[in-house]
Amino acid sequence: MSNKNILKEIDFFLENKMAYSAEERKAIKKILRETLKGLGDSVVNFIDKENNK
Repeated sequence: MSNKNILKEIDFFLENKMAYSAEERKAIKKILRETLKGLGDSVVNFIDKENNK
């Protein structure tokens, strides 16, 4: 899932919270957590590389 799609999903989710069932909300939260964790890891790796130059 691309960052642009993630942002669209977050916006839709926030605006239409009740459009999702409890199971769907749980799945979305899990996907977002995993995606944000991956993004955070990438940022940390980038900063480490920059600091080691």
